[in-house]
Amino acid sequence: MKLLSFLVAVVVSAAGCVPSVFLPTGSMVTPEPFVTPAPTMTPTATPEITPTAEFATPVRAYLMLTLADGTTGLVPVRRDLFMLMDPPAAETMRALLDGPDAVERASDPAPFTQIPVGTRLVTLDMSGPVANVELSREFLGGSPKAVLERMAQVVYTLTQFPTVTSVAISVERVAVTAPFTGGALKRPLKRTDFSEQLPAIFVDTPAWGDLTTSPVTVRGYANVFEAQFTAQIRDSAGTVLSAKTVTASCGTGCWGTFLTTLPYSVAIDQWGTLRVYSASAKDGAPENERIYPIRLRPQTP
Repeated sequence: MKLLSFLVAVVVSAAGCVPSVFLPTGSMVTPEPFVTPAPTMTPTATPEITPTAEFATPVRAYLMLTLADGTTGLVPVRRDLFMLMDPPAAETMRALLDGPDAVERASDPAPFTQIPVGTRLVTLDMSGPVANVELSREFLGGSPKAVLERMAQVVYTLTQFPTVTSVAISVERVAVTAPFTGGALKRPLKRTDFSEQLPAIFVDTPAWGDLTTSPVTVRGYANVFEAQFTAQIRDSAGTVLSAKTVTASCGTGCWGTFLTTLPYSVAIDQWGTLRVYSASAKDGAPENERIYPIRLRPQTP
């Protein structure tokens, strides 16, 4: 009986030592109201509303998403870290290696991963501006396109942490080179190395499945005609709650950054969608369209 009491005390004591980790959020440009045509894609995902997520530390795992026109690019997907003993970067990497969950896989369009099943995190050193990540040998293999996409997933996932500017990937202590068309890169990799793995309108915030309050900050990178595109927030019934024309800092052949806010109003907590698209230079039809679910919450008095 004394031994049992001692074990219970040890467990309670250990649980009380687990630290909470809160990550800072970042930002980056301009906009105006717009009238928009009907979307060509509608996600079918209906994730459960989980109040506990509000007390977690949100991070982003970067998966892949195919657009209506058949092109594929990175998409940030929300992951929640609770009270953990391991560093948040290591837990975030493990969440990336786990790939999409059941709800995400059942969505239309559905996020997917190019990282092979069974890939494990061996070591991760985040002590300097270059993150050194060693992965198991399952990470290797596949076409150059698949390899670049999986490397982009790793680089974007680790560079969301503000102290990291580039990433060195290795397998069994041997550096993995990026098989770019112009020649393999052996140096640590940055986000700017993977513009070919981005959609024409890449929204970095909010993420797929993010919890939001009004106004929603929408930021990322774009390379579209005249640097302009439309961003919308729709409710669970598909009604457009907010729409703006967004102007990136560069466009028509160059990548620019953008930052805008979209206000909305809902009566109850619900899942809605974020939709972005640009207008075709040929006929004004929507193109480069991307839609995914975000959680909409009523204003708190």
